Amino acid sequence: MRVCPGDLLRREEGVVRLREAGDCWDCASCVKACPWGALALVLPVELGGRGSRLSARASPGRTRWTLRCWDGRVEEFET
Repeated sequence: MRVCPGDLLRREEGVVRLREAGDCWDCASCVKACPWGALALVLPVELGGRGSRLSARASPGRTRWTLRCWDGRVEEFET
């Protein structure tokens, strides 16, 4: 929860939730920090098509990103 620069995450019934989705600026800090890879950004139509999702798995010195496209394609890359 502390990784969010906007302090938008809260714990509710043992689950971390976003306070106000409209206040999130999609920095992906929470996506990269989640040790289970359970979080993803739902990309706007202009970036990925309807329903495309971007998730990440961070490790020391690198981040592996996975893009799951609306049409079933999966692309992976590292930063």
